[in-house]
Amino acid sequence: MGLRGQFPWDIKNYTSLTGLDLSNNVLSGPLLFDIVELVPSLTSFDLSINRFSCEIPKNFVNCSYLNVLKLDQNQLTGEIPPKLGIPGRIKTFGVFNNMLSGVVPYFVDTNVLADCFANNKELSQTP
Repeated sequence: MGLRGQFPWDIKNYTSLTGLDLSNNVLSGPLLFDIVELVPSLTSFDLSINRFSCEIPKNFVNCSYLNVLKLDQNQLTGEIPPKLGIPGRIKTFGVFNNMLSGVVPYFVDTNVLADCFANNKELSQTP
C-alpha cells in the first residue's frame, strides 16, 4: 500500500505539473478543490483504485488541458458533470466500479466506450 489519508494538498507547490497519477493507494474523503487552481497545467489525472467517496467535482469541466481523467474503482456518488465531455478535450475517461447515478454525458470525438461506465448501478446511457 502506498499513500493513505486525504488528497495530498502539497501538490499545489508543483505548478508546472502536467500529469498526476495517484492510483492504487488508500486515499479517501472528498475531492473538494478547484483542480484548475491547484494544478493549472494538468493534462492527465488518475485517482483510480482509491476510496474517494464524494461527487465528481463539476470544476473538472474548467480544466483547459485535461485530456485523461481516470476515477475508476472508488466510491464516487452523484452524477457525472454533464458538460465534462462537451469540449472534446477528454480523450480517456473512466468511472467504472463506483456508485454513480444519472445519465452518461456525451463525449465529443473520443474513444470513451461503454466499458468506462460499467458497474455503476444507477447510471444510464440514455435520458
